[in-house]
Amino acid sequence: MRIHSKLVMSLVVLPLLLVVTGTMSACGGGDAIGIEPSDIITGDGILDLVNTDSLVEDLAPIPDGAVCRPGSTKCMGSNFTKCKPDGSDWVLTACKDAKSCTIDGCQNDAACTPYEASCDAQGRVVVCLADGSALGQPIACADGYACHAGKCVAQICTPGQTDCTQTALLVCQGEPPAWAETACGEGKVCFKGACVECFTDDQCDAPKSCVDGTCVVAPLEVITRELPEGAKDVAYSGTVEAEGGTPPYAWSISAGTLPDGTTINAASGAISGKPTKGGTSTFTVTVTDKDGTKASKELEIFIRATSDLAITSKSPLPGGEEGTPYQFQFAAVGGTTPYGWMITSGTLPTGLTLASSGLLSGTPETHGDFEFSVRVVDVGDPIGADTKVFTITLKIAPLEIIGDTSINLFLTKAIILPLITVVQGFPIPYNTKLQAKGGVKPYHWAEQEMPGFLATFIPKAGIPAGLTLADDGTLSGSVTDTSLVFELKVPFVNYTLTGFFFMGQVTDTQEPPASASAIFLIPTIPVNLGG
Repeated sequence: MRIHSKLVMSLVVLPLLLVVTGTMSACGGGDAIGIEPSDIITGDGILDLVNTDSLVEDLAPIPDGAVCRPGSTKCMGSNFTKCKPDGSDWVLTACKDAKSCTIDGCQNDAACTPYEASCDAQGRVVVCLADGSALGQPIACADGYACHAGKCVAQICTPGQTDCTQTALLVCQGEPPAWAETACGEGKVCFKGACVECFTDDQCDAPKSCVDGTCVVAPLEVITRELPEGAKDVAYSGTVEAEGGTPPYAWSISAGTLPDGTTINAASGAISGKPTKGGTSTFTVTVTDKDGTKASKELEIFIRATSDLAITSKSPLPGGEEGTPYQFQFAAVGGTTPYGWMITSGTLPTGLTLASSGLLSGTPETHGDFEFSVRVVDVGDPIGADTKVFTITLKIAPLEIIGDTSINLFLTKAIILPLITVVQGFPIPYNTKLQAKGGVKPYHWAEQEMPGFLATFIPKAGIPAGLTLADDGTLSGSVTDTSLVFELKVPFVNYTLTGFFFMGQVTDTQEPPASASAIFLIPTIPVNLGG
């Protein structure tokens, strides 16, 4: 069957990779439709394939009674299958001897690791091609530099100086000083002059955390700084907390005494009971973890001598930031519950409100120091009441780059931008805007050079040719060169990022101005952080 002139096809642009080099292949058994980039025009979310005068290609129909299209191919695991000429059945060939199945047949596995850099016999840097089929064109190091573990480094170095390549740690040592290469080994990468096994806590198995690049059990520590006040003959509730070590924890009082009438729960650290007299009780609380490690801290609890209603919250309140959600719960003891709360003088910062439950919440719309009086009343007969003056300081929030999706990448925030569609030799429009919060608007944006230690992992970085970044953060244009796409396998985690990487910087307009930087990824395939 031949498809002649006036053929029109429409492909809805779905959120997945569309990187076309030469001709495009239709999904289904390996049949190919010859479509040149010049045949493609764009519409609103549609790619229209138009050919007005010429033949596109012969498409062999599936004969009546056939089970497959003659000559079509597909992979079934490591097995290569091809449909017989009459379409009656599939012919299966097992791919053996280190070969892998492709739609063209059983082929040798990758000759090298994609994008991995190394040195050739002439001391030049060579990088494995994206498909792993072969090494790319050798790159000679500049005068005064030599290739070590796939990176050009200065031939003259200072003893003790370190550097990183993709796979090894370089240390300058000896007399005369020279670079010595040490492979980081399985499960580690070289980062900032050291072989590390982690960047963040989530790369370590609980209860370990990442400390200086190594997964270790964090030191056991009591983190409670103070306990709430109480009142004589009124039920008391407070809890001590710990972190680090190996849970579960066990709690005890190792010195001093709790207020008369109260006890500590050994498993939860909760302190409860009904104090029988007023005063300040000082004691040492000790936590013991699963491994028998102990940590202690001296604390105190103040018990009021009467059961009259009293506000126990302290001034100043915890600070906040303009534009950042804020929440604080006022507390009181004594009287007859429930309580009611209100502002009696002064003004709350714009954006914050005080509920009758005593919850102060909202998103501040300004910054500065604020003072106001808070009053609490109970339902006793007669009604009990207490009033106290509070202050709060709201600061300008730190300038921060944000995005719908962000991850921690080599201790630097990485923002995942909307998907881009790339067709070799044909421009597909792209438009998005970088985002930030905090600081003082308006913002100013610019591309920033990728730091050296990050360039070790992302050697192919920068806004790709065809896209431009405007001062207001608008990133627009089109990319027509698929060879610019880079695949980054993130160390220690089970995901790969593919697309275009660049470093961006935002600067605000306060005096002096603040700035923030982040890595941006313009993905060419959907990002699946689940692995």
